[in-house]
Amino acid sequence: MQPEQEDALARQTVRTVDGADMPLQQAHRLTRVFFIAGWCLLPWIWFVNVWLFWPSFRAGSDPIKMYTRWSALGFIMTSLVFLPWMVGFMIGKESFVGHDVFVKWNAGGLNLQEWGLGV
Repeated sequence: MQPEQEDALARQTVRTVDGADMPLQQAHRLTRVFFIAGWCLLPWIWFVNVWLFWPSFRAGSDPIKMYTRWSALGFIMTSLVFLPWMVGFMIGKESFVGHDVFVKWNAGGLNLQEWGLGV
């Protein structure tokens, strides 16, 4: 890459949802980090990635388009799996998963004093 092209890339910016301009290289690095972090069972980070770069996501600007689009897809897919499960577990309770599983997984039945967290 020629120095003129490198200077042009260094001067490019990406607009974030709050109206601030972020240098393109920093935005690309940040979207990549958010995308990878979402794979650590943190799908809300994918949501934050899309939300933060919403203007670029909608405009489809090439440098960060790949990570924001994949983050949106990842968030939608995990939401389609986990939201029905959570709602079913909260509403159906024992009839949804069975008595034994519900007793093991029910956070309301935890003895916090046993863990040194209770009052």
